[in-house]
Amino acid sequence: MPAITVSSAADRESLETLFDEFERLNPGFMMGFTSIQGTRTELRPEHDGVRYLWILDGKAEILLPKGYRTQEEQLPDAYVADEVSADVGQALGVLREGLNRISEEEPYGGSIRDHVRRILERYRHDVFQGDITGEIAQITPISKGGWCHVQWSEDKRIQRAIELLIENFTEMGWSTKKAEGSYEPIGMGDQVVIRPRESVMARGDIRYLWIEDLNKIDPHVSTTRRVCYLKDLAGGCNIAFDPFRRLPHTWCVKGIDTHNPDGLNRVNSHVVNMAEELSRTHFHPPVAAGGGKPQHELYMVLDQAGYGLSTYGRRSCAYFFPNLEGLSEYEKVDLSPGNIVYIPPGTAHRGVNILADVLTLPGFKPGNEWYIDKKIKNTTGGKAPYNEQALSISSRYDIS
Repeated sequence: MPAITVSSAADRESLETLFDEFERLNPGFMMGFTSIQGTRTELRPEHDGVRYLWILDGKAEILLPKGYRTQEEQLPDAYVADEVSADVGQALGVLREGLNRISEEEPYGGSIRDHVRRILERYRHDVFQGDITGEIAQITPISKGGWCHVQWSEDKRIQRAIELLIENFTEMGWSTKKAEGSYEPIGMGDQVVIRPRESVMARGDIRYLWIEDLNKIDPHVSTTRRVCYLKDLAGGCNIAFDPFRRLPHTWCVKGIDTHNPDGLNRVNSHVVNMAEELSRTHFHPPVAAGGGKPQHELYMVLDQAGYGLSTYGRRSCAYFFPNLEGLSEYEKVDLSPGNIVYIPPGTAHRGVNILADVLTLPGFKPGNEWYIDKKIKNTTGGKAPYNEQALSISSRYDIS
């Protein structure tokens, strides 16, 4: 089984080792690390693919034209939220009135009602703003034939309203830049996506990791996903303590069928603060849930101070368990801003007191994450590291 690869942005040799390992295990993708300094720079794909880049540190500005459209939220006044269609507006009204009649079952993580509540939080004063791709994925169980209808409510009007949102979610939450084209800030943790034969002008001082998809699968996200314009959504590696968890690019249920179990998903990302209290040891299986590509993951460690977070003087590290049948074998790696770690499928891991931009291929597939703190405690007699506080968290994906 492939081992983890630990690199540092300050060590070019370790980065080259990371790139080689990543590209060997992920045919059809290329990876690199780049910096821009001061002068105007044209950001573009270098291999005629779709280029994703994630900013490690620094500050810059990106030129966004008049008419630019995005599903970010809490945007500046230069943007105006698109109007929702009459049928979508009616569906949102039905869900708002009938929220307490929506199921509290948990297909993956969090109840269906909670996910619908988060969708409704984006609908204020008859304006809907923001990307609900992640919430839709959490309430639509996936089979090899695509997403499945479930009983979200016994109320037929509510049932139909949720179906309508699933049919239309990619068209919801957009805002359009009405002001003249101008440079806008980008910085640590932000994502930029550039399609083939497109380019974006940037200026400033930033360092960034990039992945280019040579298969040119058009993603469902806009050019920018800026962390400051995204909501915190507790879950995954952080469900309560300092819940800084923002999702620039999450799993999309569109395009999934028996021939393509991953649909449009090639690369996902989220920025999450992994406080030791509730960061759980988990793995993504070598055979992915629902078929398709197994989940490959990278941690790009960011500076917590950049978002007003703190380790409270505690050590930042991660634990890795390469052998799921022998959990007494583990590796502890101290981490600091600038570290980049590649985690292959089937390797259990837990980040502790780190803020990371977590990058995954093909993405954060719901139902593809298994928690093993209970199993570590039970099979090693508590001799291998596990999170005692996480044992009280109940999940259908726990392995004991």
